[in-house]
Order: sequence, then structure tokens, then C-alpha cells
Amino acid sequence: MKFQNYLLVLLGVILLIIYIFRPWPELGLEAKYQILTELLVILLAFAGIIGWGIYKLIQSKIIEDVKEERNLSKAENLLNVGYSIWCTYKKTQREDKRCELLNKSIQLTEKALELVESTNKEVQIRQERFILNCQNNLVYYLSERKDPKDKEKIRALLKVLIEKKHKFPNFASNWADTIEFVKNRLAEIGFSIEN
Repeated sequence: MKFQNYLLVLLGVILLIIYIFRPWPELGLEAKYQILTELLVILLAFAGIIGWGIYKLIQSKIIEDVKEERNLSKAENLLNVGYSIWCTYKKTQREDKRCELLNKSIQLTEKALELVESTNKEVQIRQERFILNCQNNLVYYLSERKDPKDKEKIRALLKVLIEKKHKFPNFASNWADTIEFVKNRLAEIGFSIEN
């Protein structure tokens, strides 16, 4: 909490103490109005404190939601840029440039996957298809690179794709193509997914 927030709470508490412990005068007509006025002030002080608390609660929830949405938006952009770079990689003839482009695609797709996996569990459940698309692209790019160091990562990503492809029938054929491509590509360099 910021200093101003503490100051407002302290002011509200002081006002309540003053009105609660103030000696009451004899009850005449004027005193009855004074009591009513003081009770209204106390009621307003409580309402202000409760309203402020609700405002802070809503504000923190909104900030959290905005952060989650910003991460998802960044992840989508990174995935799309990674794919665009991969498309450029497929058309490039210079081998040194191809390697650089493929590594950049992998790096961006990994960053997209990290961002979406850093969100809370509720968002991850809502964005499961997007996470699987990230994993699909990443496993494809990694197998395209043919680096033996990527073997365990490829296995883990493929296992998830194989297990979950049936949850999203509209994307299952794309993911099945990726799974087949990865198995064939890795067989070319001498290791299989099962090992």
C-alpha cells in the first residue's frame, strides 16, 4: 500500500475514535440532531473505508488481468513473428543466414511459450490450444535444426502433442502432420522418439 492509502485509513480510524468516545450531552432536541449527524458521519466514514477497500481489491484484480492479457498478446505476436521468420528461412538459400533465421524462430517461439506458461492456471486452461500451437511450431523448428541436444525437448513436446491432439479436432491433422514430419526428420539423423 502507498503512503496516501495508509494516511486515509489512519484518518478514518481517528474520526471514528473521536465520534465513538466523545462525551454525549444531555438529550434535548438539539442533541438528538447532533447524535443523528454524528451517526451519519460515522456511517459515511465506514462507507468510505469499505468503498476504498473494494476499490483497491477491484484495482488489483484488473491490474492482474491486464498483465495476463498483455502476456498473451505478446506471446501471440512472438509466435507469429517466429513463424514469419521461419517462412523466410524456408525461402533463403544462404546456409549461414538459414541457420540464423531458424535459431531466431526457435528463440521467439520458446519466448512465446514461456510467456503463456507464466500466466495463471485459469488462463492456461483457456489458452490450451494456443499453448499446443506454440509447442507444435517449436517441435517442428527444433526437428528442422537437427541438433542432438534438442532430443529430450523434442520428445517431451511430441508426447504432449500426441496426448492432446484429440482434444482439438480442427487442429489435429496439422499436429499429426508435424508429428509425422518430426519422426521422419529425426530418423534421418539416427535417433527415434521412442529411445
